[in-house]
Amino acid sequence: MEVVLKYQLNKNWSVENNVAVNIISNQSSRPEYRGSSGRGPNNIGEGRYGSSYVPPYIYNALLNFGWKRVRANLHYQYSAAHTWQWPGWSATTGKDAFTLKPVPRYDLLNAHFGVDVIKHIGVAFEGYNLLDNRHTEWRGDESYFGRIIWARLDVRY
Repeated sequence: MEVVLKYQLNKNWSVENNVAVNIISNQSSRPEYRGSSGRGPNNIGEGRYGSSYVPPYIYNALLNFGWKRVRANLHYQYSAAHTWQWPGWSATTGKDAFTLKPVPRYDLLNAHFGVDVIKHIGVAFEGYNLLDNRHTEWRGDESYFGRIIWARLDVRY
């Protein structure tokens, strides 16, 4: 279940709140991930990655600002503690190997500030994991561990 609330404070500021409560199990329909008891590999959960790999509660808040050529946003996220069953490979058995690892609750804060220098060129500064430098931030297929601050040049045609 997910609830999204958006509010436009004025023409330059907006706020978005997103709360997700995960109540759906991760049961797999594939028998190789279920076993005779309905439990997954290592007797953990149901399905390929276990039933508790999704945080039970996630809260996101996004504060946006946009004015002429300037844009900025702050993104805050809270995630409740959960477990994650990490898939891997065992050279010994020649089969999938799974490790159950706890993920503690975390808070993170990401920030973005950008300005269009001219019509098609912009400069942006971004900061990730500003509150909790133990968190890993994913951007596409790349993961970034710890606190990161970088600059970006945008060229648009």
